[in-house]
Amino acid sequence: MTVFEESNLHFEFDDKYNIIKSDNNVNIVNAKRFLQGTKDTDFLGFYTPDKIFFMEVKNFRGVNYEDIDVLTNEVAQKLRDTIAIIAGASRNSTHNNVFWQTLHKKIGQNDIEIRYVFWLEEDVMLNNPQAKNRLQTINAKLKSKCKWLTTKVFVQSINNYQLDGINARFT
Repeated sequence: MTVFEESNLHFEFDDKYNIIKSDNNVNIVNAKRFLQGTKDTDFLGFYTPDKIFFMEVKNFRGVNYEDIDVLTNEVAQKLRDTIAIIAGASRNSTHNNVFWQTLHKKIGQNDIEIRYVFWLEEDVMLNNPQAKNRLQTINAKLKSKCKWLTTKVFVQSINNYQLDGINARFT
């Protein structure tokens, strides 16, 4: 089991996941240092050998966030930048090079499923029709912006997550 904390959330990934947290990864830190403005997803790696997994976490509890277009643009751009980081790390990494080369190679294979999870926490209640509508809108817009890579895009939260092998709770 792999355990990470992000945005006041505690995540436990079971052994099917070979996943890293980007904050402290030397390859990601270097890429962001070399090109300011580069962003990345919070987690990336594999969920089983035939599924690639990316996850971005935003905890907006107690905070008003920007409009949906700005939010989904930022989250989609993080995926785009992470793909570029993977390409660079697969060529130049001196840390866990096999991980990066395998990830880079599999991204281009049509038989590999790529999943992007946007974990979004808000103050609204999910049984509120307006909140459900907003989440559906966020999911549809994000899916549209990420379809150049995958259509397996999911907006999840503590109240509605349906991800095999992941447990989550607030810290």
